[in-house]
Amino acid sequence: MKKYILFIVTFLITGLAFAQTWTLKLESTVELRTFKLTNKSEIIEAPLEGATISIYKGATVVKTVQSAANGKFVIEVPANGNYILEVSYSNCNPKRFSISTIGVPETVATENYSPSFGIEGVIMAKAIPGVDYSLLKQYLAKIYYFDNGKKFDDDDSYTNQMLINMSNLRGEETKLIESFTSTIKTADAALTKGDCSLAKTMFEKALMLIPGEQYPINQLIKVDLCLKEKEEAAKKAAEALAQKALLEQQVKDKALADKLAKDKEAADKALAQKAADEKALADKLAKEKEATDKALAQKAADEKALADKLAKEKEATDKALAQKAADEKALADKLAKEKETTDKALAQKAADEKALADKLAKEKEATDKALAQKAADEKALADKLAKEKEANDKALAQKAADEKALADKLAKEKEATDKALAQKAADEKALADKLAKEKE
Repeated sequence: MKKYILFIVTFLITGLAFAQTWTLKLESTVELRTFKLTNKSEIIEAPLEGATISIYKGATVVKTVQSAANGKFVIEVPANGNYILEVSYSNCNPKRFSISTIGVPETVATENYSPSFGIEGVIMAKAIPGVDYSLLKQYLAKIYYFDNGKKFDDDDSYTNQMLINMSNLRGEETKLIESFTSTIKTADAALTKGDCSLAKTMFEKALMLIPGEQYPINQLIKVDLCLKEKEEAAKKAAEALAQKALLEQQVKDKALADKLAKDKEAADKALAQKAADEKALADKLAKEKEATDKALAQKAADEKALADKLAKEKEATDKALAQKAADEKALADKLAKEKETTDKALAQKAADEKALADKLAKEKEATDKALAQKAADEKALADKLAKEKEANDKALAQKAADEKALADKLAKEKEATDKALAQKAADEKALADKLAKEKE
């Protein structure tokens, strides 16, 4: 900080001169301090060419010069006045010094009087946003003639206080810069780790601390690329997940469709088997009925032939067997009643067989209706096929049991009928044998 204001005063008094003709020669070097701020701070100081050095008397510019390529300048301050020396440069805070050339005794200000004052260096720097530079509106030093030393010098107490103030100002700059570089470090680390959102937040925070710095601006371009890559990666990952979910759903749908097809095939097979069994039973009953009808027809023919034979024999023996005819009539009435009973039994059996056939037809109609309804409801009732299959199996088992009971019943009825026919045949044979014996 002492480079900001460090004064060396040299008096060169070569002789006496008139007070109105001498000037105070000021010499110094102007440097430009620049900060290269990234995740660390670099300070670059170099001689500044083209800085403007002006002498003001009030608001009037008395003289102006510019610093040379090596940053040096020399400017002469007129005698017997209060002046302001201002050093300025584009985008930098100007630096001001109070210069008083009043009070030089005439005995000192001779014809050859040529005083000079050297300022070690003036540092120009771009203002850092957020730092209070109102201090720079004050003079950095107050330079005037000291009679006790017979020289131009600065006010030590004032200069020391300004040095302290400038040190505090520099501390504010350092604190802000450290906060900036620390934020940049965090942002760079986040970007390295791929945490683009945190990096963006921290780089933007750094720009809020010190706006316009190029490093965070350049890094934000990388952050935007990072965010776009993250978005693309997230988008691709989401698309991959969606594709995977779609494939998994397709596999599940196919598995369900296959299961429903197999269940339907099994149900259709069971219904087809049931229809085949019912047809086989119906065919069997039809054949049995046909056989029974044939046996009854044969029996009727045999009975008719026997009746005709008996009628002829009866006609031949009517005269001799009048009494016997009455007995035979009684026997014939008995046989007629027995035949009526047998015919009634056969008629009942035919009615039962018709009722069974009607029942089978109704069951087949109901089954056909159920199949038609099932075809319409297959999609809605896919999840109930298992239960229906179980119910159908139970129904088939029950029907098989019913059909077996019916078959057993028909077998018993047939057995009873056959037994009655056999008994009747035996009775007729016994009667015929008796009549033959009586005829002899």
